[in-house]
Amino acid sequence: MPENFYDLLGVSDDATQAELKAAYRAKAREYHPDVNDDDRATAQFQTIRRAYDVLSDESERADYERLGHRTYVKKRMKGYPSASRWGGDDSADSSGSADSSGGSSSSATSNTSSRSRRRSSSGSSGTSRSSSGTASASTSRTTSSTASSTSSTGRTRSRSSNRTNSATVGGHDPEAADARAKAREARRARRRQQREQNEARSSRRRTLRTHWLAVLAATLLYVAGAGQFVLYEFAAFAAFANELVSAPTAALTGSFGLSGLFEFTLAAVQTAPTPLASLLFPLGAVALPLSLVVTVSRFGSGTTWLYVLGAFAPLVALGLSATLAPMVSLTLLLAVVVPVLSASLFLGDVGRYLWASR
Repeated sequence: MPENFYDLLGVSDDATQAELKAAYRAKAREYHPDVNDDDRATAQFQTIRRAYDVLSDESERADYERLGHRTYVKKRMKGYPSASRWGGDDSADSSGSADSSGGSSSSATSNTSSRSRRRSSSGSSGTSRSSSGTASASTSRTTSSTASSTSSTGRTRSRSSNRTNSATVGGHDPEAADARAKAREARRARRRQQREQNEARSSRRRTLRTHWLAVLAATLLYVAGAGQFVLYEFAAFAAFANELVSAPTAALTGSFGLSGLFEFTLAAVQTAPTPLASLLFPLGAVALPLSLVVTVSRFGSGTTWLYVLGAFAPLVALGLSATLAPMVSLTLLLAVVVPVLSASLFLGDVGRYLWASR
């Protein structure tokens, strides 16, 4: 008779759900009534099914380990699986009354047999005394004493055997109970650690998502400011594009009447209809690198800092325009291409990670 549900399925106390499922399928193939001709196959299969239902449910499994096999079966399953389903002599899941009743019945039977033997012996002694006198009476007393001694020895052995069987079947081995308790505690510790790790990863993803949204907002702000700059200097950029087709080398160093980022910023402040519209470019040029610095310093490392370097390109272009003659090609590269490309790559990489780990 299996001691508990783990033994019934043939797995260890710390078996995973996959191991439990594989063990249940193997047992089901062995005991299913369709393939097993044993009269007890249906009951055995139902018992295996019930054991798997308990262990595959995390809350039921936790209650089962907390209460112990005997207590859980007594309270939740009304005492089964019984020994009769597995061909055993004792029931490991009963309350112990069967053992006690069995012991009493055995003792009563033994006492009845002893009294019967004594009455028979006494009758025989009486008959012998009437026919043989003193010698027959002595023989009768010896026989009665021997029978009484044999009955007493049998009762002593029966009580000793019952105590041994009760200790073994009842599962009161202290070392085994201590080992099972340690195994349960180890499983609980692993589950707690796993939950804490999952919560930490989930919290980290939520924080990264917030930073990603901040970088996205800064990127949109900067794109709006850069678009405003391109429209303001549209004539210079159009002339640059025409020259790039006909004379690429000369186009790369020409200014084509470009006033520069610094002058554009001053003019925007003076001519913009609202203060916010005049500050789109400078605000975006500061917000974009700042948001990337905060995000990469907390979550990134190594080559991730290249995104930050690309975001600082507009500030470099702004400084150069204040000291050097503007070149359309360099201004376009530093003020539009590099920062927008860096921010787009960063948003794409982090966005894919967040989407895959949701």
